[in-house]
Amino acid sequence: MVSRSQKREIPGRAAARAQSVGAASSRAALPAVNASALQEQSQHLIEGMRVLYEQIRAYAQALDLPPGSMDIRPKPSTEFALLALSPIRRVNPKLEVLQKRAVESVLSGTPWLTAAEVGTRVNPGATNKHALASRWLGEGKIFAIQRAGQNEYPSYAFEETGYPIPALAEVLDILEGMSPFRIAAWFESRTSTLNGKRPRELLASNARAVIEAAKSHREEAVHG
Repeated sequence: MVSRSQKREIPGRAAARAQSVGAASSRAALPAVNASALQEQSQHLIEGMRVLYEQIRAYAQALDLPPGSMDIRPKPSTEFALLALSPIRRVNPKLEVLQKRAVESVLSGTPWLTAAEVGTRVNPGATNKHALASRWLGEGKIFAIQRAGQNEYPSYAFEETGYPIPALAEVLDILEGMSPFRIAAWFESRTSTLNGKRPRELLASNARAVIEAAKSHREEAVHG
């Protein structure tokens, strides 16, 4: 037989049981956290930030900016962590300005030749003047950036005879994986490894020094 006090306690126990069952159901409804996927996502985020910072550093070097000018890395915050995982990307005005100025610096630093101009310098009477530049590009002897829908080649890549400077192939091999614009920005950047000179200024006269500078730059990119 149930006492009056027990009858008063029964609704309370029933409510507690209902609350406990509800909480258990809520926990069961939550998706399981995949630690491996979360770690992989974090690694992608870190790699993306590293690549972005290297691009900013290349732009700053091409423009001869002081080191502090390229320090636009965001401060750690909950907001930044959430934004980094969001598909919505913010446009960084400072980065856009650096990009624009870097492009102008690279394009104005040296004459850029079309494939036809490259072929004409070697063989003015050639029927297909584009073929030579395309072949050298495919062989890794020269590099090109795309401008107005066509490849253009830096004049410092060639000897007076019109043929590629032999050492350039080794430099390009060292810088493999870098985009053509980043390679052009590096050639346009002053570096302490070359006593403040630009690599393009010494490629023809001191190729060995440029090769060593490329190795040094690559090591900085990997470990820096």
